[in-house]
Amino acid sequence: MEHYACMVDLLGRAGRLRQACAFAKGMLVKPNSDVWAALLISSTVHGDIETARIASNELCKLNPNSRPGAYVSFSNNLAAAGNWDIVSELREKMKDI
Repeated sequence: MEHYACMVDLLGRAGRLRQACAFAKGMLVKPNSDVWAALLISSTVHGDIETARIASNELCKLNPNSRPGAYVSFSNNLAAAGNWDIVSELREKMKDI
């Protein structure tokens, strides 16, 4: 699984976020949190809100309580894009964790 996460990380660092996301979704085994975290970090660096949303949702599906940083990172992406209404909703959800 580590090699899959590295591949997603490399694609993401290169700015090829769509390809990294497609790679993660097309894996023969279910991607773990490392794969989705690598995609979330890359999408944050490149300011890609939609890919960040996908990665954050997948991370939270795996175990919503194990990666609270996913919510924070996604919230920061939304705030940077000026989506304050969604940020407020997300931060309310974070209080329940």
